[in-house]
Amino acid sequence: MQFTTVLTFVGASLLAATGVQAGNYGATCSGTRLQGNNIMYASCANGSGSTITSSLDLNACIVNNGGTLSCQAK
Repeated sequence: MQFTTVLTFVGASLLAATGVQAGNYGATCSGTRLQGNNIMYASCANGSGSTITSSLDLNACIVNNGGTLSCQAK
């Protein structure tokens, strides 16, 4: 449950930080998994009826801000 919560937070925060409207990435992505300690993978719809595997290096965007996880672009 905690992993899903963190991934939802990360997805929403990253979208907000990039100017893309945040939403429930779980509605269009599936198979979310973590490789090692920092690479998140998911199969996501591309808007053309297909899915692509997408990845995100969590070390590039999540910071510990006084004990609270937050999204920050490097």
